[in-house]
Amino acid sequence: MSRSIEVLDRLFQRVVVVSLLAGTSGLVQAQQDDLATEIRALVDTVETASWVQTSWERSGRQEEHTSARCLWAGQDNMRLDVFDGKGKGATAILFDGRVYGYKRGLLSFIKRSFELSHKRVRSLRGNQMSQNGFLDDLGFVLDVWDTVILEQLTPERTAISYVDADSLNSTLHLLRNPLRVILHERAEEQQVVERYHYSEIDYNLTIDPELLLP
Repeated sequence: MSRSIEVLDRLFQRVVVVSLLAGTSGLVQAQQDDLATEIRALVDTVETASWVQTSWERSGRQEEHTSARCLWAGQDNMRLDVFDGKGKGATAILFDGRVYGYKRGLLSFIKRSFELSHKRVRSLRGNQMSQNGFLDDLGFVLDVWDTVILEQLTPERTAISYVDADSLNSTLHLLRNPLRVILHERAEEQQVVERYHYSEIDYNLTIDPELLLP
């Protein structure tokens, strides 16, 4: 099969799925309500979480890649252990409104503290550590639920498109059972400028409190 035929075939399959969902407005509304309820339950019940994230950002001709393991106990308390890309070998802990950073290994005793807004602890596009992860994004989606666009990409995968708090066009890709975000893309002027992949997601795990302290 030629590439052009493959592309057309994939496009046709997507159109069929979307058309079937759109065929009965009541079914679509019921699905939307069920998904919103599931998201609300997740946001309301998750107290701790962990995941592996790979992020990519572009600003002008500059690009930034980072891969890290995250321990999360709220948007105001989390830990990132960077294992690839910018900051490789570093740990950042958000605690009590500040970011504490150090290099793992022999120099781990040398710790520095920064305001959240300090450029040393912001991403290429200026994102702060308190914006990390996807749980706050799901909470925001619920706040603007009447304006989101849902697309059933596969029986297991749903895309939610919306305008986020920074006026960027955002799309979350969700899997169910359990509900989790595996991809978040943010676009500016129809060009994707931020992309976040999430894997190895675990909810409500027991985290040693010492790991979330500076």
